[in-house]
Amino acid sequence: GPFHFTEYAGPKVKAKIDTQKVWAIEPVGEKNEWDLLKIMREDFGRIEGDEVVVKHFDGAEIFVPGALVLAAKPAVGLKKGDAVMADVAAANAHARVVSIDAGSGSLAVKYWWAGSASDAKLEPDQVVKMDDKVSYGAAVAWKKDGAWQRGQLAGGDGKTAFVLDGDDRAALVPFKELVAMRIARLLKKGDKVWASDFGPLVPGKITDVVDGGVAYKVKLDKGASPKDPIAFDKVTAPLE
Repeated sequence: GPFHFTEYAGPKVKAKIDTQKVWAIEPVGEKNEWDLLKIMREDFGRIEGDEVVVKHFDGAEIFVPGALVLAAKPAVGLKKGDAVMADVAAANAHARVVSIDAGSGSLAVKYWWAGSASDAKLEPDQVVKMDDKVSYGAAVAWKKDGAWQRGQLAGGDGKTAFVLDGDDRAALVPFKELVAMRIARLLKKGDKVWASDFGPLVPGKITDVVDGGVAYKVKLDKGASPKDPIAFDKVTAPLE
């Protein structure tokens, strides 16, 4: 480091941060390679112009466009089964709340990672509640060339959205073209859905609910159906 997102061509926003931790875009590569990206929860350093300086766990400073940063505030109103963006797996994953400690507020979550369910114990400021709205960290979809693309919203300025597509690559999409994937509600066997492990979302139906709804087995209406379960944030109630 320091790492600068030199090829950033998205919206510019002067961030206002009042927390010690932030959610921010970071490069997956180790040599300032911003072609692959992820959202991580990191220490807030300072603000320089329209960039936020975050401190990686190894001490490196990463200069992140302010439009791609969210203050990490404690999630409120959570209950069992809620969908959240969780600080896990050295990045983030969409997870479901398993339990909440009434005294401390800490919570147990379960998420799908590398083909199986994983568990984590987190504090309220380590999650962001997902409520099927177009908001930071949400699973979103948009139409491109007649097909529904899938990704994760990583910021923007209200007009232009910065989205990580299914391959963790960046896409700039008009906010008005985004729709929130409906992942918060637990789906059941037989429900009609749109799903995608890789590539555009396509119609199908749920054939099994896996590990309390952190993944589903899906039979697609056309083409070969995936043999393995699909993480719940890649499956939505029909979009049209």
